[in-house]
Amino acid sequence: MNIGLLVPTNGYGGAEKLVERLDKGFSKKHNVYIIYYMDVKGESNYNDNVFFLDKSVDNAIIKRLIRIYRLNRIKKEKELNFCISFMEGPNLVNYLSGEKNCRKILTLHGNYSRSTFLKKNIVFKHIYKHIFKYVYSNVNKVITVSKKNRELFTDFYNLKNDNFNVIYNMVDKDEILIKCKEPIPKKYKALFDTKSIISISRLDENKCIYELILTFNELSKKEEINLILLGDGNDRKRLVELVDRLSLNDRVFFLGFKNNPYKYIASSSVLVLNSEYEALPNTIVESMICKTPVISTNAISGPSEIISDGSYELPSSLHEKSNCGMLIPVPKKNISSPFLKMALVEMLSNEKIRTHFIDQGFKKAMLFDTELILKQWDQIFNEK
Repeated sequence: MNIGLLVPTNGYGGAEKLVERLDKGFSKKHNVYIIYYMDVKGESNYNDNVFFLDKSVDNAIIKRLIRIYRLNRIKKEKELNFCISFMEGPNLVNYLSGEKNCRKILTLHGNYSRSTFLKKNIVFKHIYKHIFKYVYSNVNKVITVSKKNRELFTDFYNLKNDNFNVIYNMVDKDEILIKCKEPIPKKYKALFDTKSIISISRLDENKCIYELILTFNELSKKEEINLILLGDGNDRKRLVELVDRLSLNDRVFFLGFKNNPYKYIASSSVLVLNSEYEALPNTIVESMICKTPVISTNAISGPSEIISDGSYELPSSLHEKSNCGMLIPVPKKNISSPFLKMALVEMLSNEKIRTHFIDQGFKKAMLFDTELILKQWDQIFNEK
């Protein structure tokens, strides 16, 4: 079987990481072709069957038409049985590229009902919803990464669930267990000699790293502790300025993107996800495999499905319904979070709770392992 994976960029985002794993898994049984919607000149470890739709054309309409034409040609030349696209831009091109012999599977990851751009542009939002409602109603299959994600999308586009399947993002347990045992580089090793909090994400405003640093500032006044930030993004300058203003340069460390984040996770005391919203954050599952306990906001839509029973009612305590970690409310903007502070104090001091979350988290992470998720994809491929 010939399968095309249409990915947004050749960069380092969540969708790109997922495609790398799907490529590795699918390639065991199928011919897989990686098709980049945009070229941002990042590095990749994909196989040699790589194509780029992006062209050096300034006109946005012409560029989109070229992408549609090139994808249609790739589908024909490689005789693709399936083309799986990720995110809205690639989804639209996948749908419009035609080729009746190639079944189109569109995947949804974000939460567009919360998009600031759409909220500010009412006319565009109206057009956008009508276009994608038609698209998602007329493709072979739509895949969402969580049950809540499916609910949000079907409500947003006023669609039925019939054509929507839920397949969780997969993680390679065996690879993570090997990589998490690799040594930390000498220049960073001392950062983990004391208690350490790690956060891994794009440094964007919706990830609430600013509020994490404010909360950490209060905590660091009472005990020796470090905050390790992996990732980069548009909010980095503002975050660095905040660290300077709070005189936390010897306690907060920006390490950027790392090809192997697992060794840093495994060496940390706790992982914190402080986002306003998420689809299905792989970082939580990866941390569970590394046996590092997790504190996460009860962000729409994925953390609750990983950490607890999928309920979006906040627990009355930090432990209720949260068998695999602690769920806390999304922080208010530009102030420290008393809930995060309370969770960190308990997670860092209560060994019984830590051990419970580590053991239960590792068991829960097995639901996201490669072989189980690949079987679910096989069921999609075998549908008539």
